[in-house]
Amino acid sequence: MKIEKDVFNSGIFGINMGNIIEYSPEDSNKEISETIQKSCVEGYDHLAVKIAADNNRLVNCFLGEGFYIVDSQVTFVIDVHLMGAELQKHNKNTTVSFHEIANEREKNFITTISKKAFTNDRFHSDFFLPKERANQYYMKWSNNCCEGLSDKVYVLTMNDKLIGYITLSFEEKNAIVGLAAITPEFRGKGMFSELIKHTIGELFDSGKERLFYGTQLSNSPVLSTMRGVDGRVFRCNHVLHYIKRNLHSSNHSVYKRVDNVEVTSDEKNNLYELTKEGFHLEETGIKFSTGKRQILSDGMDCVKSMPNDGKVMGGYYLLI
Repeated sequence: MKIEKDVFNSGIFGINMGNIIEYSPEDSNKEISETIQKSCVEGYDHLAVKIAADNNRLVNCFLGEGFYIVDSQVTFVIDVHLMGAELQKHNKNTTVSFHEIANEREKNFITTISKKAFTNDRFHSDFFLPKERANQYYMKWSNNCCEGLSDKVYVLTMNDKLIGYITLSFEEKNAIVGLAAITPEFRGKGMFSELIKHTIGELFDSGKERLFYGTQLSNSPVLSTMRGVDGRVFRCNHVLHYIKRNLHSSNHSVYKRVDNVEVTSDEKNNLYELTKEGFHLEETGIKFSTGKRQILSDGMDCVKSMPNDGKVMGGYYLLI
């Protein structure tokens, strides 16, 4: 296993952070334990690793060595060349406007709402990291996007009022979303859906074929929007963290020992406690109000569209 220093986040959080960037899907507890020991010698305080959701064996090996799940990232792919023409007609008949960032007012708007717009991510879900530093992370990232890190930055407006933004990077015919957010007062009113639809229309005009959007398994509103624009699950990765000095302790058991326990994807603290008690991750997926489930950990559902009937209820973890 290879550890690479995370310079950007080390500066944000004030500790020495590293990412495990090279490992084998067949690695075991032995290799993980050796990597932890190596990280301590090299002075790392905090480690992060991404593992495909269909590799439960390796995830459970990391959990067994003191890592904990802080996020499950679901990446969707949207076929712009199939959706674009239809959405262009829709976009012409809406009350919102969509344009590329043009001035300091719009840049300041983006960095300001970024401070509190993202609360489901791996940094806010890591109870060992200060939330204020996690807010600064998004302010800095969004500012860098406006300064050239992203290829394009667009804002959504209504009657000259700024209500949202999206950042994009391009790889040939593909567009990848970096950040996207809507102001609190316009959430729950369909504005995020408008943001995505206008983005698809803009990409269609510029000849792009696919849009990739990554979100948290716990972000039900975005999951619903992705279904509404025929987004297909492209991949799902668990993000696990490890901190050198574990200051968190539990004096009691969260659950009585049973055969299995299911927790929602935003119950990261309960998930952490359960893995400490010896439970193993068995299944990861998305639940719908009809009772249907899209399992993201079997390697097959990841190429399917989400079921069209019923409300998206959110993500879940099943532990045994």
